Amino acid sequence: MNGIFYKSYKEYVASYQGRELVLFGAGKGAQEIIFHYYPNEDIAFICDNNKEKVGKKIFGIPVCSPEKLYENPDKYVVLITAKDNFAIKSILQQLNTMNVTHCYPSAILQFANMVTRYIDLGSLNKYVSIGERQYHEFNTYKVIQDNMDKILKVREMLSDKKSIELFDNYIEKLKYNVNNYADISDDVYEHYFVDGIFKYSDEEILVDGGTFDGADTIRFAELLKQEGKLLKKKAYCFEPDCENFRRSCNNLQKYYNSDINIDYGKQIAESNNFTIYQAGLYDRNAGIGFRTCGSQISRLTEQIESAGSVSTVCLDDLLSNKKVSFIKFDLEGADIPAIWGRKKLLKK
Repeated sequence: MNGIFYKSYKEYVASYQGRELVLFGAGKGAQEIIFHYYPNEDIAFICDNNKEKVGKKIFGIPVCSPEKLYENPDKYVVLITAKDNFAIKSILQQLNTMNVTHCYPSAILQFANMVTRYIDLGSLNKYVSIGERQYHEFNTYKVIQDNMDKILKVREMLSDKKSIELFDNYIEKLKYNVNNYADISDDVYEHYFVDGIFKYSDEEILVDGGTFDGADTIRFAELLKQEGKLLKKKAYCFEPDCENFRRSCNNLQKYYNSDINIDYGKQIAESNNFTIYQAGLYDRNAGIGFRTCGSQISRLTEQIESAGSVSTVCLDDLLSNKKVSFIKFDLEGADIPAIWGRKKLLKK
């Protein structure tokens, strides 16, 4: 990430707290910024040096002379809509002479997480009407600040350096609603099984939630092998997508070179080394809506009418007598319900 712009972006978000947002420049750039970034936020006004634009409105927001900023320079945080570097530099100099210190180029908005910037609460809570939205970089900042005591308590529970560093970086990105996690992410094939944190034995029992093609179960077995251990017990794999279920059966059978009994009626495949369930993990044993893609992004959904249906199982019921030692989840949004479905297992 661009270090200079990222620093400015964080300063911009912090500066907004307790101040009013103003756009400088009433051209096309202002319309784009309002439409793409701030369709639901209060913008105090738009200022422009062109006297012909003063008095007009853009999306109902009044266009004023920059002289309005003189009234109380510290009251506002100003976002410059121009994209030309010369124009930006000129406006910054103008604002500086007006003692407006909280002013930033709109290019800093590249860091804003527009994917999850707005959450349609109607899709999450049946008691909230569709269309009500919340959370963007301005109030996530306040949420983090107001709950820092709780966040620090969670931080104190972490024991290794890597987890603490990752936690700190994640909280910072959450605080400013940053859209890029690449600089703190492990390789996609390493983030489930991190070296130097866990100590393994020959008695491992793996739960692979969201098996996809079985590669993670194989990766775990290989990791144990590197440490001179073997996955002597068993792996319990869960994959609701029918195509992925077949891939998992095929790949794990080849890896272990073992006989496998596949019962498509009961949607289960068993061998001495592993059991694969064609089912999703959830907080209850039921039939849940499912969007099948034959890939890593197949997912459960409560909206059955818009998808097919698959069986789901609750780990506390299915593996109540098993001493599971390692649980990997990648459930494409169903992780929280699945955690509720394994409360007893976790306590063990």
